[in-house]
Amino acid sequence: MTDSVPLEIWSHVFSFLSNVHVTRLQIVCSDWYREGRRIIFSRFQSCFSASNALGHEMWCSSFNGRDRVPFIEFWETLRRFMGLGPPLVSEVMPVMLLRTLLVQESACGDLVTVGDFGRLLEWFGPLGRSGSVVDRARQLIATPGFVEVPDKLHSEELLAKAEPGTYLVRLNYRSPGGFVISRIARGLVLRHHSIVRQGDGKFSLKKSLYSSLDELIQANRQELNLLHPFQDRGRHPDLVALAWDGSRFLHS
Repeated sequence: MTDSVPLEIWSHVFSFLSNVHVTRLQIVCSDWYREGRRIIFSRFQSCFSASNALGHEMWCSSFNGRDRVPFIEFWETLRRFMGLGPPLVSEVMPVMLLRTLLVQESACGDLVTVGDFGRLLEWFGPLGRSGSVVDRARQLIATPGFVEVPDKLHSEELLAKAEPGTYLVRLNYRSPGGFVISRIARGLVLRHHSIVRQGDGKFSLKKSLYSSLDELIQANRQELNLLHPFQDRGRHPDLVALAWDGSRFLHS
């Protein structure tokens, strides 16, 4: 007659087998998780330059593989990532500029795509945990002559009746990260000068580097006859309207 196996032995056996299965499941799930993250990271990698790798990481880690998210969700995620509190009154306009550049209006609401976020960082990146993106937007708005216009044609319309020496600074939408100085030269000739923003955040014009747009303008004021920054009174109507409407997500 075979002796019965003590209950304690069976308990140890079942515990061992359970741990084996749990460990296997953990390994399988871990492999799936790593593969999923690899697929997501590689899927969106082309949307970000090498200098904006942290922005790539934030998007992939926060939005579970989605290529577009509501602006409210995006802004709250970005704000927490940078360690920012709710914007002060003085910060509303920079945030609204970012929103204007990011948002695609649709039947599903105001959406931000991963591609637009990558392009935004070409102008205001790299992303950091100190509010640097918002700070750079604030600096741009404070630059004398800055106007948010979509293209060369609109800048020419604004400068059509301006005197020689008048200039404006605008984003170059055809080259994310770039800027353009549009100016009225002598003889009422309209000129456009492309500015390249380098990966280290410096600005390049005719092979010379500058730490800010303001420094670039000051250094080239005489040569380019940059005498009168365009006065944009009444401009930015969309930004102003959005600033008033922004109370629904800019919690104070």
